[in-house]
Amino acid sequence: MLKILKLLFIISGTAPTVTNIIDTEIINIFKQDFNIQEHELKKEPMYFLTNKYSNGIKEEVEYQKNSSITTTTFDNFLTLKELELEHIEDFWFDSDLDLHFTNIIQRDSNEGNKNSYFYETITKETFNLNIKLDKRQEYKKIQHESSYHDKWNDVFVYSKLNLEVRKIYGENKGLQISGIVQEEVYFDSKVLNFKGYNQKYAKKISGGLFLKNIKTNFISRKDFFEDTNEEYYVMKTNLPTDYRASLYNLEKTLKYDENFYRYLGITKNSYHDVNINALFNDSYFQNNKIFATVDLFEKSKVIKKNIKIIIIGAEINNKDDLINIDYKSNLKNLDEEHNRIKYYLSNKYLIPEKKIKFNLDDIDNSNAIKKFENSIKSEFKYEYIKPSGAKLIFKVHVSHAYKKGEENIIVSKWNEIKFSKTDKNYEFNNQIVLDQSKIQGEELEFKNFETSIEKTTIRRTEIQNIFILNGSKFRNIKIKNSDNLKVKFENKNIIKIEALSEGNAYIKLDSIDAKESKIIEFNVIKALGDFSLDKEEIEMSKGETEIIDIETDYIEGIELINKNKNVNAKIIDKELSITINKLGYYELELFSKLTLESKIVKINVVDNNALLELNKHFIVSEINSQNNLIISNYEKIDSDFLNITANSDEILFTRTDSEIVFIAKSYGDFNLKIKYKDQIEIVNIKIVKEISEKNVFTNKKELTFDRSSTDILFMNENLELTKTKQDFILKLLDLNSIGYIEVLNTDGEKSKITIKADQKDINNENGKDKTKEDKNKNITKILAISLIPITLGTSILFFFVLKKLNKKQN
Repeated sequence: MLKILKLLFIISGTAPTVTNIIDTEIINIFKQDFNIQEHELKKEPMYFLTNKYSNGIKEEVEYQKNSSITTTTFDNFLTLKELELEHIEDFWFDSDLDLHFTNIIQRDSNEGNKNSYFYETITKETFNLNIKLDKRQEYKKIQHESSYHDKWNDVFVYSKLNLEVRKIYGENKGLQISGIVQEEVYFDSKVLNFKGYNQKYAKKISGGLFLKNIKTNFISRKDFFEDTNEEYYVMKTNLPTDYRASLYNLEKTLKYDENFYRYLGITKNSYHDVNINALFNDSYFQNNKIFATVDLFEKSKVIKKNIKIIIIGAEINNKDDLINIDYKSNLKNLDEEHNRIKYYLSNKYLIPEKKIKFNLDDIDNSNAIKKFENSIKSEFKYEYIKPSGAKLIFKVHVSHAYKKGEENIIVSKWNEIKFSKTDKNYEFNNQIVLDQSKIQGEELEFKNFETSIEKTTIRRTEIQNIFILNGSKFRNIKIKNSDNLKVKFENKNIIKIEALSEGNAYIKLDSIDAKESKIIEFNVIKALGDFSLDKEEIEMSKGETEIIDIETDYIEGIELINKNKNVNAKIIDKELSITINKLGYYELELFSKLTLESKIVKINVVDNNALLELNKHFIVSEINSQNNLIISNYEKIDSDFLNITANSDEILFTRTDSEIVFIAKSYGDFNLKIKYKDQIEIVNIKIVKEISEKNVFTNKKELTFDRSSTDILFMNENLELTKTKQDFILKLLDLNSIGYIEVLNTDGEKSKITIKADQKDINNENGKDKTKEDKNKNITKILAISLIPITLGTSILFFFVLKKLNKKQN
């Protein structure tokens, strides 16, 4: 307000001078207030605090000669959800509360008169009160006293309520409402003596102290807060919900309403029952919509409390109508009976008493009066003009008690009443404050977040602290973050961040007293020791080698875990090499020693349909000598499909992986039959008594041997072997070097052949090399001669330049 006055003062031109300082002040005022928004919320919790189903309630009754005194102690905690304020949790401390309570009572009009056929009761609001808690005020204690005359039940009632309302700011926010209600019901013995009443007469049968509505105010920055609407169950029915509404019929309809149980998420069973605590309708003659609070029972136990519903019934009856009412008269005093009947109609149908007319000139009423005076059953006719203009007639059928009070008996006056709990014998409604807490803290001050980091790059798994430099100045900081960050709020000033996965990330800070939210951005990169694979599931052929690329900055920290002996795997540089010689499904694990994370490589090894390859198809050997036959592509075949047989028992053989070892016990020609799936390979074996040796020298550059009759035992590196379908072809690689080969033929003759090229061939080869060398020498000479004049010219030019410089200096 001070700022507004100052602003008006400046704008009006009454200030002595207008300076830059004043201009700045104007700007600051608008800056601070421009984004501030005021909120006023109105909610209707409609919560009974002291009815018979309330929690934490204790009731004691004391009977005296002319009155009964009921003391009710209660203590209720209402959550923000029950108050319909769940969405203002952040503003709970900084909001004010205006609580409106009402006391709704329904009394038993027939206690002590069990034979009465008149059972009509009325529900009456006996008093109302308001309690206001200012912003940041924790509690308030009040005392409320009131009295009223219940003409229908012929009692005078005095109530004293000590009530405390306390805001709970902890984790479970809400209102603690506790107190003591002392109610004294004073019997009008002048009237009731003729009814045969007892001390339990006019006792409360339902109702109690009721929190009807709440109003709250608080401020926020613009568009920060949005109100929500309370949900009600809506029951539509053909039953009347205007002045003709029947509580019994509405309860019965609700009890069997399947949609009501679906709304509550409950499966209906035969043990369920409902109790409507109260019905609220602003006008029974203009509105067919009723608000109600309901308790749901199962086997007499409350399972859902204070369910708010709206009942929409049949259309309002705006036509002429008639209501029949039974009434038992206890007095001969007609005026007093008129007053009681009008009091009943006014409270029952919410009609002002002065609008309920009894026409003395009506012939029916005249005849009824005469009958009444003679204690004969009669019918009084009362009229009310509806807002629609239609006429509503109440036809009251009057019967008479066996013993009635005389005509001169009138209802007791206030000055004739003497309560035992108060000396106030008049109608009143007073409220005083007994105690209240002081206002805590300061008004909301809006400000910006100041942090140690605005934007940064961090590694995955890295933990980093972010400091909120002014964090302690904020009411309640809320943090939102991206999924790839783990955030721990240490206190109002420190946030601990752990990066979980690569990519862009953020945290968002906000508070009800922040001018705006603040976003801190992160670029999450790989952790030292992080690794990825270009593929984690592979299908490969048996015996082949598969390569998987490993992407990492620290390959030394990656460890291979291989638990299967059939898998040959190793890490070479940044590649995982895998070879497997057996069909099936396998797994490898790669483990990072730094991040302690692992990845599983799943491998499915399938048949490659490879053909069997042998290193020999013909072998010559001596008797009882061991011989080796090698399966060249053993890694690519499935050994389970190998089958080896000999054509004679004179051949003994065995296989270890790729090597077939055999010996012969006698001389002759034999063979081994090797079957792989549908492929058959025959290896011919000739067993001789003795293998003879001979040394052979040749100068041929190329030798050819028949494959079917020759077995190559050894060859040195200077020979190149080419296999054709029929022959082995060997060629000397370097003519200046010797080639050497050992071969065995079918006759058991072993030849050790030394190959040396003819000198002529050597000379021819060397001549080619010499010609090439001479060409290179000639090129070198030409190049050297060409450079002489270039070098000389450069030297002469350099000489003259130096000479000219020397002359300038002199």
